[in-house]
Amino acid sequence: MKNIAYSVDPSVQTDLFVCQFGEEACSPSYAFGPHTRDHVLIHFVASGCGVLYCDGQAYPVASGQGFLILPGEETLYQADSVTPWHYAWVGYRGSQAESLTRSAGLCEHHRVFTATDPAKAWNALTLMQEDARSLRLIQMAVAGDLLRFLSLIAPAQGTTAASPAQAYCEKALWYL
Repeated sequence: MKNIAYSVDPSVQTDLFVCQFGEEACSPSYAFGPHTRDHVLIHFVASGCGVLYCDGQAYPVASGQGFLILPGEETLYQADSVTPWHYAWVGYRGSQAESLTRSAGLCEHHRVFTATDPAKAWNALTLMQEDARSLRLIQMAVAGDLLRFLSLIAPAQGTTAASPAQAYCEKALWYL
């Protein structure tokens, strides 16, 4: 069982503050909760399956998917008894937490998501652990990793085909 967890000083307040992250390979039927948090928490499943229980609903979650827990929600989640999940998680808060979460397409009505590229999403979350071990400005690094992760799970934007000239202009605007 791999279980890595990091937490940081809860008294620090910024626009976006990563307060915990980690990874766990759960044992069969492992459960956590019921529990309530004071921050946004997202889990992403690398393998296995399980169920999130929130607001009287059961949400099945499998490999390549993740789930959202919002501040103040009482939740319980449980790994499958045959194929327990291996997941990573990140918890964050701050004045930008809600808008960033919504920008990633997540809210109380859409709490389970499927990553378009699960390997990239997993790598963004596990990079937090590497950054925490190797960098001096850990909070800056893990906030950047969180933003990358949220961008990878966000619904596709601008799926209409752009002309080469339009694409060039958009890249130039982005650069500026």
